[in-house]
This record gives sequence, structure tokens and C-alpha cells, in this order.
Amino acid sequence: NSDVSYQAIRESFQSPDKFVVVPNKKLNYSTISDWTGLDKETVRRTCKKAQAANWIKIDKQNGISIDIESGGGSNLIRVHEQVRPLVESFVKKSSKLL
Repeated sequence: NSDVSYQAIRESFQSPDKFVVVPNKKLNYSTISDWTGLDKETVRRTCKKAQAANWIKIDKQNGISIDIESGGGSNLIRVHEQVRPLVESFVKKSSKLL
């Protein structure tokens, strides 16, 4: 079932400490668009820019992935490490209001 696979991927993205292996599923523009609420074309353009900067790799076989080998992906990881605590704090505070 594709919904189960999508949910497993989303959970592994949101909780990397509970890493879930989902075979044969690739990260793509549509999934990023669904997760972020951004327009798919905006996601595609942003990914193309990140690919040009060697932050990510995009290919049909593997989908979208962080480009660790080139060293450019480390920039993306640093951004994630800085932003994640802010997002977590926002979610915790927002959930108390809802």
C-alpha cells in the first residue's frame, strides 16, 4: 500500500532516531511538496539550485538525496541542525495552543 509506505517515510523523516527502512521508495518533488506545503514547481526549482550547488543529487534511480561525497551536502546538514530546534520549539508551543 503506497499510503503505508508514504507514512513510513514521513515518520522516518520526522523521527530519525526511529529510522524506518522503506524499500523501493524515493524522495521526489511531490513528496517534498506534500510535506512542506510548497508548490511542486517551487520545490523543483529549489532542488535544481541545490543540485547545482552540489548540496543534493537528483537521479531517476535514487530520487533526491543529500550529496555527501562532494562535501556540499554538509551545508544542507548544517542548515538542518540549526533549523530543527527552532521548528521543534514552534511545534511544541503551537500544540499547546491548539
